[in-house]
Amino acid sequence: MKCRFCGKSYTANLSFSSLFREECACKRCQKIHKTNLLFECIPYQMGMIEYYYFYDAEFPNTMVDSVYGAMIDKPLYLAISQQKICELVLFIEETEFHNFPKWSFILFLFLKVMFISSRRFDFETFVMLF
Repeated sequence: MKCRFCGKSYTANLSFSSLFREECACKRCQKIHKTNLLFECIPYQMGMIEYYYFYDAEFPNTMVDSVYGAMIDKPLYLAISQQKICELVLFIEETEFHNFPKWSFILFLFLKVMFISSRRFDFETFVMLF
């Protein structure tokens, strides 16, 4: 079978009870899918950023990054469930992180902001903006 996340071939144990149940992820991707979101708080002048991410890696592996990207259901559920608490929810990727100084002024319009990304970005480099 082919994993729906990473696209690699894998073998699945089929029995009569699992014959019609769709196993669509390899063991590695199933393990990744069970991981919890990591969390940190970043205070700034007027409020707080709640930052959620899947893994902490300096150099991203594109295959692993795409697997986490396919599991967007966890952060989406988190964003929907927190919509009355957080005033702004942003999905951060490489482009948004590098352009942060250009759009960071938007944060000062909100008291509680949520950032979500597949991997951790180091916002401490922009600490002077806060």
